[in-house]
Amino acid sequence: MASLLLPILALCAFQLGAFAQISAPIAHNKQLADADSSNKYRGRQADMDKDGDIQHEGPVPGAQRCGRHRLDLSWMSEATSSVYATPLITDLHADGRRDIVVPSFVHYLEVFEGPNGGQAVGWPAFHASSVHASPLLYDIDFDGVRDILLATYDGQIMFFKDTGDKLPEGLQISRLRVRKDWYVGLDPQDPFDHSHPDVGDGQGAPGGGKGNGSGDGGGRGRRPRGGSDTPKQVTASHPATSMEERVRKFVRQITEYRQKYGDAAADKLMSEARNTNAVFYQAVMQALRESLLATVHPGTTSDSSGSSSTTARRRLLQADAQSTANGNSGGNAATVETAGEGEVISKEAADSFDIFFNNNANDGTATDDATARAEAEAAAALLAERIRHHETHDAAEAAIAAGNSGAASLDPGSIGELDSFLGRLQYDEFGDLESTAAYVEGTAGEHEHGVDPRAADADELVVDSYKHLYLGDYISSSGGGSSGGRGRGWADEEFTQSTHPTASAGYVYVDPHIMANPAIADIDGDGHDELVVAVSYFYDREYYDDPEHAKDLKDIDIGKYVASGIAVFDLRTRTEKWVQHLDLSTDSTQYKAFAYSAPTLVDLNGDGKLEVVVGTSMGFLYVLDHTGSPLPGWPLQMGEIQAQPLVADVNNDGELEVVVGDMRGNLAAFNSRAEELWERHLRSAISQGAVAGDIDGDGQLEVVLGTSSGYIYALAGSTGLDIPNWPYRARGRVQAPPTITHLIEGSGLQVVVPAFDGFLYVIDGLQGCADVADLGETSYSAVLVDDLDGDGALELLATTMSGNVYAWETGAPYHPLATWTEQVLGPNGQVARYGYVGISATGPSRRPRDVAGERLQVAFELLDKRLAFAENGTLMPGGRGPYNVTVVLKGVGVREMGAGDAPVVGVADSFPAPGRYTVDIPCPRTLASAIVRLELVDGSGLLYADEFLLSFHMSFHRLLKWAVALPLGLMTGLLLAALAGGAGESRGGVVPT
Repeated sequence: MASLLLPILALCAFQLGAFAQISAPIAHNKQLADADSSNKYRGRQADMDKDGDIQHEGPVPGAQRCGRHRLDLSWMSEATSSVYATPLITDLHADGRRDIVVPSFVHYLEVFEGPNGGQAVGWPAFHASSVHASPLLYDIDFDGVRDILLATYDGQIMFFKDTGDKLPEGLQISRLRVRKDWYVGLDPQDPFDHSHPDVGDGQGAPGGGKGNGSGDGGGRGRRPRGGSDTPKQVTASHPATSMEERVRKFVRQITEYRQKYGDAAADKLMSEARNTNAVFYQAVMQALRESLLATVHPGTTSDSSGSSSTTARRRLLQADAQSTANGNSGGNAATVETAGEGEVISKEAADSFDIFFNNNANDGTATDDATARAEAEAAAALLAERIRHHETHDAAEAAIAAGNSGAASLDPGSIGELDSFLGRLQYDEFGDLESTAAYVEGTAGEHEHGVDPRAADADELVVDSYKHLYLGDYISSSGGGSSGGRGRGWADEEFTQSTHPTASAGYVYVDPHIMANPAIADIDGDGHDELVVAVSYFYDREYYDDPEHAKDLKDIDIGKYVASGIAVFDLRTRTEKWVQHLDLSTDSTQYKAFAYSAPTLVDLNGDGKLEVVVGTSMGFLYVLDHTGSPLPGWPLQMGEIQAQPLVADVNNDGELEVVVGDMRGNLAAFNSRAEELWERHLRSAISQGAVAGDIDGDGQLEVVLGTSSGYIYALAGSTGLDIPNWPYRARGRVQAPPTITHLIEGSGLQVVVPAFDGFLYVIDGLQGCADVADLGETSYSAVLVDDLDGDGALELLATTMSGNVYAWETGAPYHPLATWTEQVLGPNGQVARYGYVGISATGPSRRPRDVAGERLQVAFELLDKRLAFAENGTLMPGGRGPYNVTVVLKGVGVREMGAGDAPVVGVADSFPAPGRYTVDIPCPRTLASAIVRLELVDGSGLLYADEFLLSFHMSFHRLLKWAVALPLGLMTGLLLAALAGGAGESRGGVVPT
């Protein structure tokens, strides 16, 4: 199959501010034509992701309710904004209570208490950026207490104490130095490179996306995963509609858009319409005037219960005005499903223009027609003025002044450009505009706190028809009024880029952005942990739309620079160890050089060092060694890769395989030599990484993943074929990574995943049936599993794009190997451990207690049911040892660690086979509580861990207190008694007269 893969592209000839670029730069789609024609992965389409293929009402076809899994809501809390990245569950304060570290999308890192969901004292912590990545734990200041590491969109690595205080030990990813004119001459037909921006090949896969968005993503510069980079394109097979139909459809869309996302967002959309075609814009303005004149506005918008609807002042990235099919209340906005075919503007949509009326004093009674007409005229005039003020287009003004109107005045090129623009504004199945993010991040910036740097324009980063659907109302609490603009106290939130170096010797310096989870491990064996980050480099269009910011770039064409790379930091010295530049493109190519795929760190070639396995949106699957150089045979090329690669021995041959999916619906498994073992075309976009587990109890691993068509697959790891009773189909897209756990007695496991229909699915691995919990909201983050309240039973933790955090009781008994406390357990933990592989302390060892001695005995079990074969193919007994185990105390301060004869640093040992073992570790000499952490690392660098809490010397101190206080109390009592007796005798000797 290797011949079908695109050969490794030649190394870039020009010198960059990092290691030499691995793939050739791509400035035009025509550069990819030959490679795409010979690559089977690129020749396919995600053709199941078409509108109407996903059922949103009624029962799921072919599915049944299991009735086996208990799902009771325990508590619900609200974060300050949408939650895109998966949280982290840990015992943050070493107090025996679980804490949930939630990376809210905008500005805040939050911590909730596991037992009840309450906000932890000292939190949330503020930062000036947005977040696409999950938090990690690392003791950056080496005080013995683990800190919270947070990678932000703007290329910063921040650290926070468990108290919520921000540490000064932050890191900043450096800019990428790129030759300024790198793209000149790459178009063979135009050496001066004056070609128009490319709009794709019409093969977009509609439903893929995570989202909505801002070209790169979700709301302030983030492109949620799942969006294809291929737009819908008007072709001869799709006849152009009349100007009247175009206008009517656009008016309905812009009206609902204004209602949901506010004026600034709609203004930006209108500005683009105006810039695209002035005549069309004029027709739209006239239609809006007529619609407003025909509508009499009530004073307030009410829900079905009659109460005025309000929106919490949280910044949410998903529209909250949708009425779900499962009966939970949302909003009642007219959508493409509910509005009549000939209806230009509904009452609810007309209400969205109340911002142009001063309704603050309205008593709710209807105005007369004359007043309504006058108000509507004023509203239309204000609308036009707002758009003129928002952005002036001299060419458009000239066209309008000339009085051109009607479709007849449009030349064919203009019609094509208009249709291309309108094609990006289709509705998705929820009635939300598919191009939300491109304008919502602008809304947030202008409505809340000025121009915000954290979002890129959709046309810069994505030009597909999905456009990031999750980005919705993250603007003002009033629903987007003009009064919700600047001056609300948010000006201090704006992130400001440092001054760019002067472009000398023909180079520019491109800003770094982090849109994937980083990973931590000692990749080169030097005893220092490294932080490995997948970095996207580009100029955030939203940020540089601000003239003050744009001055710093001078004459740079920011659309010409999109790149990806891997940055590695030494966390002990806090320095940048190396940066490997991977891909380079413009923002107009079909495949753009973003890095949405998180790196997986594992020893793939058996040299004792860890490799970095990562995919890019250019479609490359890279395996880099610990110095940043690609291994022989790598990279391979598929369609756009946004999912994190799964690395595990999925076929039980004793070697690791790399399993990865792409946005064209391809899923493939490769061995360490880049040879294809099997592949499937699932015909639906795969935007999140797969996980593995023995879900049917047959001793073999299954690869489990979700797709944009709503299918959740469980494939045999050895062949890639469906196992019995799978796949399962949810009623909405699956844009979250699945989680595998053990919730009921039996040999099978359960797959837990949220879908876009608002349900949380718990699917039985053996039967393929599901029980569901009604979230009523969209979720993009993995469901976590742990005993949150300490009752000995497991809870499920889910977060949503509406900013809510839910805990669900399952009643399943707690077992450390059934937990899943972060999206990826360590740098590579993507395999379910229960009954299969891992390390766990025995019940007596992990029992909460106080330790008073000088040493602690920890008993643990090494579990490994993976098959191992000798070179001659015979089955080897004894697992895959040796097994390297470390047992350390976390959360013990430096003074406690250094007290006494033996510092408390833990122990490390190697064990030959699975079984039960005991190790001794030194105890702190002073009163303390600590997390005992056990880590198992096998020969491939795969890490498994377990943690539990103990206290030290607290009972002794209480005993010492009584030992000191009791004798003193007794002596004091005896003295008081003696004094009282003496006084009585004195009184007894007095004879009354």
